[in-house]
This record gives sequence, C-alpha cells and structure tokens, in this order.
Amino acid sequence: FNLMGAFDELPGESSHDYLEMEFGGRSGIFDLYGYVDVFNLASDKGSDKVGDPKIFMKFAPRMSIDGLTGKDLSFGPVQELYVATLFEWDGTDY
Repeated sequence: FNLMGAFDELPGESSHDYLEMEFGGRSGIFDLYGYVDVFNLASDKGSDKVGDPKIFMKFAPRMSIDGLTGKDLSFGPVQELYVATLFEWDGTDY
C-alpha cells in the first residue's frame, strides 16, 4: 500500500491524496498485474477529485503461450509470448 499526495499539481494547481494498492504475481502459465487507487481520502473540498468517482482500477491478466504449448517460442529480444488483456474501471457504471 502507498499513501500519496499531490500538492499544487499543474496545470490547475490542485491538491489531492490517494491510496494505491499494487499487486501482481505468477502461477503456472498465468500471471497478473494490477492496482487500485482510492482518491481524495481526506475529502478535501479543494481537491480536483471532488464529485468524481473515488476509485480507479487496472487489472492486466496474461496467459503464457510458451507455457500452454510447452515449447520455447522466444526469438531475438522476445523472451516469452502471451495472450493478454487489460481491464480498466474508473468507478462509474458502464
């Protein structure tokens, strides 16, 4: 967990704080990276985040094609091939 603050952030010279939880790991042919940010924990009325969704999430799972096939598919600078996707959620309903 990281608790961070931005003070007099340009271009609008706003200030806000947020809590970030970052995670990741690998198990077998699957790996995962992601993070969750919770904005404006102090509920600062001067923050540029007032009235906006308080949460942002990024979730990036991958599956190793090398692991799935059992073959080394590396070439040149590429060490491993993956099927990958990215999910982002900004706290709003889709």
